[in-house]
Amino acid sequence: LGLSQGDAALDAYRGDGEFAGVGPDPRLRAIGSLYPEVVHVIARADSGIESLAEMRGRRVAIGPAASAARRTAMNVLAAHGLAAHDIELRDLALGAALVALRAREIDGIVTVIGIPADSIRVALSVVPLRLLALEASAVESLAAGNPAYDPFILPAGTYTEGAPEISTIATPAILL
Repeated sequence: LGLSQGDAALDAYRGDGEFAGVGPDPRLRAIGSLYPEVVHVIARADSGIESLAEMRGRRVAIGPAASAARRTAMNVLAAHGLAAHDIELRDLALGAALVALRAREIDGIVTVIGIPADSIRVALSVVPLRLLALEASAVESLAAGNPAYDPFILPAGTYTEGAPEISTIATPAILL
């Protein structure tokens, strides 16, 4: 048994993306979808960053190299017209990225995690952070281009009382 993000599992099954070199794995089977893994885009509230497009030229943590979270983050950036050369990529897992954001060593985070994420909740209690919505056109493009992505609304108040709902995407956590 294994656990995977749905988009990574689909790539492995089809032999796409990072799995193109090894080809499709038609033996791969999903036992079930467990919960949505939600794309979170986070910036410091005092950074002036209010949209993903404003991450251009900034230091952005997108997950460890070769991780499924990183691949999803790159897809989200691309859907917003941002390529790897448009931002200063940081290969940080979420915990380290939140510490770096607090220390002003990075400007933003694009990550994938189930909700509510305790690490994000704790970080929000220590430093003012802003969760950013994905652009509607990016959500449409991502969902239309990959059946493992679904439009997702992060419910109002998920992390802090009175916080608005956030439009984003999710990919299922799949038991394989």
